[in-house]
Amino acid sequence: MLRSHALLRPRTLLVALALTLFAVLPATASADLGTQNFSYSPLGGSPSGEKPESKLWYHDGFWWGALFNPSAGEWRIHRLNSATGQWTSTSTTLDARDSSRSDVLMDDANNKLYVASAMFTTSGSSTTAGNAARVYRYSYNTGTDTYTLDAGFPVTINSFKSETIVIDKDSTGKLWATWTAGSRVYVTHTTTSDTQWVTPYILPVSPTLTSDDISSLVHFGGNKIGVMYSNQVSKDYKFYFAVHNDGAGDAAVDWKTQAVPVPWKSDDHINLKADSGGRVFAAIKTSESTSTQPLTVLLRRNVDGKWDSAIFGTGRDSHTRPIVLLDEPNKQVRMFATCPQSPISSSGQSGGDICMKTSPMDKLAFPAGIGTPVIEDTGNPEMNDVTSTKQGVNAFSGIVLLANDPTTHDTYWTRTLSLGGTTPPPAGVVASFTATPTSGTAPLDVKFTDTSTGSPTSWSWDFGDGTSSTDQSPSKTYSTPGTYTVTLTAGNGASSNTVEKTNLITVTDTTPPPPSPGGTFTTVADAQVKSTSANTNYGTLNSLRLRQGTSSTDTFYWSYLKFEVTGQNGPVSGAKLRLYSTDGGPDGGSVYAVSNAWSESTLNWNNRPLLGGTVLGSAGAAPTPGFVEINLGDWITGNGTYSFAIATSSSNSVIYDSREGTNPPQLILPGA
Repeated sequence: MLRSHALLRPRTLLVALALTLFAVLPATASADLGTQNFSYSPLGGSPSGEKPESKLWYHDGFWWGALFNPSAGEWRIHRLNSATGQWTSTSTTLDARDSSRSDVLMDDANNKLYVASAMFTTSGSSTTAGNAARVYRYSYNTGTDTYTLDAGFPVTINSFKSETIVIDKDSTGKLWATWTAGSRVYVTHTTTSDTQWVTPYILPVSPTLTSDDISSLVHFGGNKIGVMYSNQVSKDYKFYFAVHNDGAGDAAVDWKTQAVPVPWKSDDHINLKADSGGRVFAAIKTSESTSTQPLTVLLRRNVDGKWDSAIFGTGRDSHTRPIVLLDEPNKQVRMFATCPQSPISSSGQSGGDICMKTSPMDKLAFPAGIGTPVIEDTGNPEMNDVTSTKQGVNAFSGIVLLANDPTTHDTYWTRTLSLGGTTPPPAGVVASFTATPTSGTAPLDVKFTDTSTGSPTSWSWDFGDGTSSTDQSPSKTYSTPGTYTVTLTAGNGASSNTVEKTNLITVTDTTPPPPSPGGTFTTVADAQVKSTSANTNYGTLNSLRLRQGTSSTDTFYWSYLKFEVTGQNGPVSGAKLRLYSTDGGPDGGSVYAVSNAWSESTLNWNNRPLLGGTVLGSAGAAPTPGFVEINLGDWITGNGTYSFAIATSSSNSVIYDSREGTNPPQLILPGA
């Protein structure tokens, strides 16, 4: 995502100064917090929702918003007067369909605004031309503070109604969008231009969800798109995160999906941000129902793929609709949610106030309680659906929040929070660039494109391998395998700026490593089979289930694994099968050797290889969660293909990660 901020011109000094007038103050019983704006009636619903979407952006010294104009009966671009807290409607239409909801992305470097707008529904997916989701692109006209719709837009990207739609842009310049329809997660992206989109497809390895589940996406780490979705299907109730490298294809192998390893059940509340270091922050809501269990949580995915979390509020605090904003200059993460208005309302689930909590970005921790109210209509506990920007915030932008009172007044409410800025930043160059592709085998040809702002006239590139260039947009061939950090310094004589993208380029070797005895091998194919769905293939699931039915009409689950063993000098003694249990039980299963005559994409109960008579090894009890190791003795005779089946004697299901999961099955062979 492009999160750099436009530089403030001198005329915007008053805007920056005005931000300090709206510092966060303690709540009082006698005064409203924030500014009551205009009524959006007769529009129904909640125009500042939905949960993963952003309605505001900061550009050229102003805050802007996608708000409904009731007199025109359409959504329009509005500009905020920071001194009064009031929005002024421009003449630029976003969507004339009043039942639509949108997500906005400001591309500061290119002065382009993108808006994805979809017809809103909480169920169903009727496919008509009027329901089509659309992407709009606008050019910002510096000096006149206006936006103009670009030729060729809007572009229709699907024909579904949906509860949410979210967009972002990757390092190759492709736009991405995600939504759910028909209880499945869909994604699509542009190809050669912003007007050309691939046919929407179901996210590979994503299961069938409930109609209440949603998805969101974010660009992170300089070269990745991440898609998060909730799964409230019985016995699952997890959040999932799928990762796609920029420039890769659309096949299942181009996506890596993991269940977020937290113990709380998921709900359909997700709001994503990413920092410049490659970490992803997710404000989520759980489905936990007790007063002491976490209800709203901030998740953080670190650059190594591991997750941390911090509890924002418990069931007793009754938060809902959380969002997260990143203030990197101050190393602070700020999270906002609907909270109860004390003492009038004991629950925030249908409205109340908007509350804030703050945590260090590097060591997540929030104070207990509901937090500090920042938007409140005193005596009317109906405030809900806070929204803000995709962009990072800083001392010069401050924070602007938008919420609404959907019951009592049908009005927008706005709050501006100062982050300490008193003067605009100095004018100058802001360096930025894109690269494509960012990964591949040697020799790898990479095209670097300068996207710096501030009218640079000189460029200095460091490609991370000891070579450099002074071209504006150079091409570079990486001949040696490795991971490379790329740095660009751009200047215009009066100022300069440097941007570094850590581990941006990954080059792999086409020459296989020499054979060596022993080693760890992951499955080349795995799948479960189910007796009551005898013709169904489950090869794309990220899990493997075991279960022994209690009668011939009950449900049985077996799972199959296939490994390719190479680099061995002969028979291997002491091989182990290593599995990761996400849902354990008293019997983690027994392993049988079976025929290799099966395929992950076609295996089902009816064509499964039958179990052999010899048990190679047994797991015993399986933990929740944890690894299980099963000794296979001397069964591995050397290089070749080996297939195994696993079955349990218990009616208590055991679930392991498949090769599409976070911890795929492994065959561990001891060294010589």
